Amino acid sequence: MQQQVEEGSVMRNPEDLLTSDTPSHIAKTLATRPELDLGDEESNHGEPLPPIDPEESPYPETEYDQDTIVVNPQESSASQNEDLLAQVPRIPAHRRSQRVHQRREMFGLGAYPAYMAVVQDPTSLQEALESLDAVGWQRAWESELDSLRKNGTWVVAKVPKDRNIVGCRWLFQRKQDGRYIVRLVAKGYSQEPGIDFNQTFAPVAKFTTLRVLLAPVAENDWELHSMDVKTAFLNGELGEEIFMECPEGVEEVKKQGYACRLVKAIYGLRQSPRVWYHKINTFFQGHNFHRSTQDFSLYINYERKVLALIYVDHLVLAAADSKEIGWMKSALANAFEMSDLGELATFLGLEIKRDRIHRILTLSQHQYIDRILTRHGMQDARPCLTPLDPHTRLYSVATKQTS
Repeated sequence: MQQQVEEGSVMRNPEDLLTSDTPSHIAKTLATRPELDLGDEESNHGEPLPPIDPEESPYPETEYDQDTIVVNPQESSASQNEDLLAQVPRIPAHRRSQRVHQRREMFGLGAYPAYMAVVQDPTSLQEALESLDAVGWQRAWESELDSLRKNGTWVVAKVPKDRNIVGCRWLFQRKQDGRYIVRLVAKGYSQEPGIDFNQTFAPVAKFTTLRVLLAPVAENDWELHSMDVKTAFLNGELGEEIFMECPEGVEEVKKQGYACRLVKAIYGLRQSPRVWYHKINTFFQGHNFHRSTQDFSLYINYERKVLALIYVDHLVLAAADSKEIGWMKSALANAFEMSDLGELATFLGLEIKRDRIHRILTLSQHQYIDRILTRHGMQDARPCLTPLDPHTRLYSVATKQTS
């Protein structure tokens, strides 16, 4: 920014600026400098200013405390630097932990023997008949095979050309109550849509519906029982023509080019749950039951005050009177081959305990959790509470009502 010059003023040389009020060191500097010749290319105007005399300086000299060490780089030597460094206090180095951190193996070698100790279900018929529980598995297998033949599940027929043959296998499972269950399961993943099946549906009850059912049972002290349908899918008849290979242990198919043409639905087929649901739905409608519009697995008889909940082939029955439970069990036994499991104790891994005196019903998954921990070798792990989501905001009841 250019400074404005007052009218009538005359620009002066630097020497004219020297007055009695000018500091001595500035006056001395300006007086000793040679005149600048702007036309001389070899001008020495770029040389540094001469040093300022401390005695003539108008600025006060810096004062230091007694503990302050002032070092002049020009006068210091190597020995003096060493003495100064020796006076500087030593700061101890950061101590590092000598602990050897090892990665915790959640699925270590110890988990696999525990897993084998828990999972004892065989994967084939030969393995089942050679196991320690061969007697129990053989009885269950023979019972399943008799049910298949009694219901006329298949007939031996010649397979047309370019037709798909569905595989099958025996499924072995031991229930928590000690029962041996053997099922013939078809390999439904090999079915061709539009040829082997069209629509699918499974009658699976919702856990919300189960809790709604258990609430009035606990409050009003109703009766709560359960039943199991033996070979439930065999009660439904197939509308499609499906060919299946001969099961293991069955020697009915001896000619080449022949297979088992399924007449009844079996486990594993895509349409089997839907065929079975059509059968059980017809039964309940014939006994004056109304299907819930919120959950198609719940049926209610308002006259007898009976509720029935379906989960594939497992039924939960609730009623205000034990006589109505007996009537329901008798009607089901006349229509299907049933297994009476008595009062409901377990349902889909849930343990149900009742205190009918105080009308308290408790749900837990203690056995399921123990089985999972033992499977992965963590049965001796220390328990801890599940941490709360840090993003959850909690408000008091009064604050919520005010807002």
